[in-house]
Amino acid sequence: MFKEIRELVPAASGWMIGPLMYLMCERTKPRKTLELGCGFGYTSLHIAYWTTYNTGRHVALDNNAERLDQLNNHAKQLNLDLMTVKFDAHNLCVKNVESTYDLCHVDLPFELSIKCVRLVSDYIQPGGILGINHWKGCLIEPSGPGWCKIIQAYRPKPHKNYLTIWQKED
Repeated sequence: MFKEIRELVPAASGWMIGPLMYLMCERTKPRKTLELGCGFGYTSLHIAYWTTYNTGRHVALDNNAERLDQLNNHAKQLNLDLMTVKFDAHNLCVKNVESTYDLCHVDLPFELSIKCVRLVSDYIQPGGILGINHWKGCLIEPSGPGWCKIIQAYRPKPHKNYLTIWQKED
């Protein structure tokens, strides 16, 4: 499965993020997952693969309609169940999609990530996972008490990307 996804979609934000989020799905067994800033869909397809075959649902949001169309086409080629939503990151309302999530991945430019992480932190279930892709080494933490950092991966070149995975305590 990982090979099929790599052949369809470029790993724009790092080859390890999609497989790491898939492993987080294996670990936590989420039923409702969300991605803010799905871009080319590399990570979305990994998460959607898990949710499709484990009675869950993945929702991918992005502000680029063309990329969402490409992601939908790739999901169909892989027989994955995936919902895509075009959104305006500056006027984001997560409530309109679902009420709570078991897993969320945020991959947006720094300024938007800060706003979105604060917003989605409240919608993650206890025991849920929040993965944040940090651009250019700027670290962002979820808001509110009860978050535990479980993984931090670093990709020094070319973009100084971090992926930090947090778990909300029960």
